[in-house]
Amino acid sequence: MRHYIDNMKTEDDEKKGPGAFILLDMDGATCTNCVRAVEHVGRKLKGVQEISVSRDNSQINLTYDPNSTAVEAVVNLVSKLGYTAVPHRE
Repeated sequence: MRHYIDNMKTEDDEKKGPGAFILLDMDGATCTNCVRAVEHVGRKLKGVQEISVSRDNSQINLTYDPNSTAVEAVVNLVSKLGYTAVPHRE
C-alpha cells in the first residue's frame, strides 16, 4: 500500500506536542478489513499522530500535526483506498 502515500513518515519523524483533532464522516467502509486498511495506511502518513476508525458510526477520529499535514491529505488517502471522508458537521 505504500504507493498510496506521497508523504510517508520517516524514522526521524516524531510526535510533536498535542495535535489538532478532527472528526471525519466516512462512507464505504463496511467491514473490519476496510477499517484496518484506513488505520494502517493513515498511521504511515506524515503528521498523523493518531487515527482510529469506527465502523459502527462511520467516523474517523484524527489527531494530526497541522504543520506537517493537512486534513485534505487524509481525505485524499481515504479516497485512494476507495472510500469517502468529509469533515463532520453537527
